[in-house]
Amino acid sequence: ASPKWINNPQYYLCVKEGGCFGISLHQIQPNPSLCHYISFIVYASDGCRVTTHKPEKAVATLDFAPLSTVFTECQLPPGHYTVVPMTWVAGEESQFELSVFCRTNAHLEPIKSLLSTAE
Repeated sequence: ASPKWINNPQYYLCVKEGGCFGISLHQIQPNPSLCHYISFIVYASDGCRVTTHKPEKAVATLDFAPLSTVFTECQLPPGHYTVVPMTWVAGEESQFELSVFCRTNAHLEPIKSLLSTAE
């Protein structure tokens, strides 16, 4: 992964009750044939930004795909997680929508970027 991935938008996922979670990343492209290769990683965390890739902390990953939407299901116990959407090529950007589906109590919110905390 490019060292720039730490600047990607990141999201705090607070899981109050464990269960099955569906996580979807949808890129919004005016021309669907121009979709970037996209993916995301879900890390067990303290709810803060992830700045180092530690494979042992990754609780859900998926292969990069040139699709408008990528989706995975995973079992998550109660805890704090950080979701990091990404493109395969460093610097490629796209508007996107991140969704989490579950039947339990959970909360998703953006984490401030490193750039906004430096101001």
